[in-house]
Amino acid sequence: LPAAGSAQAAGVPCVWHFHTGFDGYPLSTRLMDVLKMRIVARKRVARIIAVSPWLADFAARRGAPREKIEVVPNAIAFERFERLPDRSAARERFGLDTDAQVVLGFGWWPEAKGVDVLIDAVTRVAELRDPPSLLLVGEERMRSFLAQRHPQRPGWLHEQGFISDAAWLFAAADVFV
Repeated sequence: LPAAGSAQAAGVPCVWHFHTGFDGYPLSTRLMDVLKMRIVARKRVARIIAVSPWLADFAARRGAPREKIEVVPNAIAFERFERLPDRSAARERFGLDTDAQVVLGFGWWPEAKGVDVLIDAVTRVAELRDPPSLLLVGEERMRSFLAQRHPQRPGWLHEQGFISDAAWLFAAADVFV
């Protein structure tokens, strides 16, 4: 809604990027969809970009005008992961124990990516057994989030800034969350 209002005030077209959706929305969210999709999207939005065909259908079911929806597939290039770097070399690169179980999470938008939930989950695991190493990838926003919520970083938490070849991250991980 802020994007549509800002675009209208600036006199430029508004494009919404639709990249997630869940069917189990409560009634209050469905009512907000009536406002967003059936009123705002029809009058103030030039295009709605969905990252998959099922999300395009989902947006239409929520009331978005089908003629404004375009599908632009998510930019995950699977062929980049056909041959991953060596696991030991990847773990060495990120300062991880070669024998550890490694959980990878992307936290560039920590509130939306559930960084707090992931850390809480690993904390609970650590109460029961040896915890996995958690490799969180993000920049200043994630670091600020962690500094506020977890000023005392546990030894199993590893932070990593963005890297240009994400295959190294996946090569180091046993689990991607």
